Amino acid sequence: MNPEITTAAPPDRNRLLAFDLETTGPDPRTAHVVTSALLAIDGPRKVERTWLADPGIDIPEGATAVHGITTARARTHGRPHAEVVAETIAGVRTGWREGRTLVVFNAAYDLTILKRWDPSFEVLGPVVDPFVIDRAVDPYRRGKRTLGALCAHHGVRVDGAHEAGADALAA
Repeated sequence: MNPEITTAAPPDRNRLLAFDLETTGPDPRTAHVVTSALLAIDGPRKVERTWLADPGIDIPEGATAVHGITTARARTHGRPHAEVVAETIAGVRTGWREGRTLVVFNAAYDLTILKRWDPSFEVLGPVVDPFVIDRAVDPYRRGKRTLGALCAHHGVRVDGAHEAGADALAA
């Protein structure tokens, strides 16, 4: 065995940090955060932290159709975008320091957004992405690979799809 190759220990399924963002669009290089959710999972105990952001730009109708957040609602009830991003990143970093595995569906998208808004953000802990796992385990299955489609295929109930907290829990 090559001594330079190490195998990571499997994640502790009782110490997870589920994460999800809802945004202004599908391109992580231009999207702004609208909602963010972190869900610390300790066995049966779950502690959720969610944020509503004012993204500082109009939320396109297409994005509102997905997550239900309008520009007016975000401006009236949302916190400043930079604060929401900073607190989300602080929460992710805290989770890794606590030995948690970050669980995020389509991690490349959400983590790219965090990196875009804070260039100092780095992946410093384990990440489990059900999207990547599903493609690796069942590469020839037909159909969509959205979170909703994967949940339906694997019998996972999703209450409130496209709400950041619900999507984080489903992942």
